[in-house]
Amino acid sequence: MDRFSAFINSFLKKQYQSRWHFLYQKGWPHVRKNLAQLDRQLNHRCQLFTHNGWQQQAKELATIKHDQGDWYNFTTGPQAVNLHNFSWDHATEGLLILQRAQLAFYLHHEGWIWVCKNQEQLSGKLLSWPTETEDFR
Repeated sequence: MDRFSAFINSFLKKQYQSRWHFLYQKGWPHVRKNLAQLDRQLNHRCQLFTHNGWQQQAKELATIKHDQGDWYNFTTGPQAVNLHNFSWDHATEGLLILQRAQLAFYLHHEGWIWVCKNQEQLSGKLLSWPTETEDFR
């Protein structure tokens, strides 16, 4: 299972997961056309920060011990990133997935941020996330 599929399984409501898997199998342009609906389809593991979202994101990033992530720019598609060298324009919408931390950030161009965390990780249970060697679709 790749990282975007793991994001779908971990952070989207059950009733929307199969639809997103279908869109993803058809290719990034199909996903991109439907991303405006994503915020309404996130599950209880995601919390919206409409104010001070960048500070919350920085706080969450400070707690993780690795430096690799996957950036899904809504215009150009996915790319692997090093968090130490990574910066994004706050006017760009995107999805930052941190596989090892089972953490994701859905960044909106208006400045709000959804922070998605796998709460089961805190109790010792891990959801099925892909290994680091698996590539993007």
